[in-house]
Amino acid sequence: RQTLTISNIDISGFTNLTVSLDLAEDDSFDGFEDWDEPDFFSVQARIDGGAFVDVLRVESSSATSRNTQPRIDTNFDGVGDGTALTDVFQTFQQSLVGTGSTLDLQLTFDLDAGEEDIAVDNIVVGGDAVAYKLELLHFSDQEANASSFENINNLSGVLNALRAQDAGN
Repeated sequence: RQTLTISNIDISGFTNLTVSLDLAEDDSFDGFEDWDEPDFFSVQARIDGGAFVDVLRVESSSATSRNTQPRIDTNFDGVGDGTALTDVFQTFQQSLVGTGSTLDLQLTFDLDAGEEDIAVDNIVVGGDAVAYKLELLHFSDQEANASSFENINNLSGVLNALRAQDAGN
């Protein structure tokens, strides 16, 4: 079993996170698929150092037979029941639950016999950028009276307090 961990992906400011990657698997020299029931490839994710959760799994298409076709395991039960992998790259995209500051991805390859293979390419983390609200303060002296000029120091104090509060965000 081999594991590849990609750590500290900056996801701050994003919602509706997704992970997509291209997968392919080549037939063996005899033309048969060679994935056995214990073989798998998985992608797991964790946000802000939490627990890793399953995002995508590829498993043998049989729980009991040997040399079967690898497929996406749509319900994480250990049997590939979804889209079959072929020798042509296909893009698979999965949504992630939650958001935070950092994302870690863990790819696990558990292929333990000859001619069991998988190819992975174009790993992409996506999401929607959070829209920021711009708040402006408007002030004026429409009355043009002398008392407004006498209170200008108070306005300066309000602006300084707002500036300090904004620096804390």
